[in-house]
Parts: sequence; C-alpha cells; structure tokens
Amino acid sequence: AKLTVTDEIENALQYYQSTFLREIPRMYREIEDALPGEPIPPFFRMGNWIGGDRDGNPYVTADTLHTALERQGATVLQSYLADLHQLGGDLSMSALLAHVTPEMVELAERSPDASEHRKDEPYRRAIIGMYARLAATLASLTGTAAVRQAAVAAAPYAGPAEFLADLRVIERSLRHLRADPVIPLRLSPLLRSVEVFGFHLATVDLRQSSDEHTAILSELLRVARLEED
Repeated sequence: AKLTVTDEIENALQYYQSTFLREIPRMYREIEDALPGEPIPPFFRMGNWIGGDRDGNPYVTADTLHTALERQGATVLQSYLADLHQLGGDLSMSALLAHVTPEMVELAERSPDASEHRKDEPYRRAIIGMYARLAATLASLTGTAAVRQAAVAAAPYAGPAEFLADLRVIERSLRHLRADPVIPLRLSPLLRSVEVFGFHLATVDLRQSSDEHTAILSELLRVARLEED
C-alpha cells in the first residue's frame, strides 16, 4: 500500500520530535558559548514542503495543508507543555527564602492557581498558570488536549510573543536571585525554542503545478480579450 500524504506528515514530525526540537536550541547554545556576550538572534529556522507541495500531486489539497499546519502546531505545543511541566518541578523555591522581582510576583498573582500548598512558591504558581494558558492555546489552535491535563482553567495565549514574555519574566527574576546556573538547564532551551519554532514549528511551502498557473493565466488573458489561448 502506498504511503498517504498524512503518513508523510507524521513521518516528518518524528524528526522534529527526536532531533530538531532538542538539537537546534543546543546548536544556538554552542554559538552563544563561542561568542560570549554577543546577542544571537533566531536566524536559523525550520521549513518544509510536506502537506503543501501540490506540484502534480492530486492528493495534496487545502485540507492536507490544514492538517499539516494543525499537526505541526500540536507537536510543538505538546513539546513546550512537557518542558514547562519539568521547569515547574525544578523551580520550587519559596519566596520566604529567596527574593523574587515585583514582576515575578505579579505573574504569580495572575495565575489561577489558588492552592494553599503553593502560596509561597511564586515560580510554580506562575508556571501552573502558564501551563493552563498553553494547554488552552493547544486546544484553540489544534482541537487537541494536552497529554497532562492542566490543573486550572485559563485563557489561551494570543501568540508566541506573549508566552515568550512570561518566560522572560522568570529568567529576569532568576538572574536577580543570582540563580544563573539554573537557567541553561531547562529555561534557556525553552526560550530559544519559542523564538525559533513559535506556535507553528516550521513554515510550509505552498507549491503548485505550472499547468495550473498556465490555465489561470490563459483564462485571465481570454477574459481580458487580449489572447484566446
């Protein structure tokens, strides 16, 4: 039996899960280490054509492109959710023992997490709220649910920049705490991933057969009464 376009999409996503989502942030870290103190913008990003390459393939349709983008979004958001859950497990510091920045306190206060057990844990409270927002984003963009259900309900993020801004609040607070060695373990790779992959994972080329372009141009010239064929 021949592979379907959906099979190709899923096969490609396996490479993102096993390689690109982990190795590209690591590659950026190597560049940062080689150029200490220099800001490295997210110049290297991913793109592919699977699901958008209609060049003579009658099985690649608008629905196929929609499926490709939806599956890519689900893949990258599920990855962020897993990383965020692990980050919440790491950042268990109590505000009674470690000072946090006012903006970190504000981020924690915006969280819908009202558990008495985490009342003095601003990082965990904030991350639980962020996790809930990211899970809602996943549901909104792809119609799928997080592998690990959110503990609270929250509104989705408007876009990756909003999620990135919340992560930066955590980063600045950790630096204020002089907890810089903690940042490269999980937070830095997640920050870089959001910069590189956004909520879409990769761009998708939309290609079309030249026969289709020829037919459209012929129709335009014919309707304009410039050339019959």
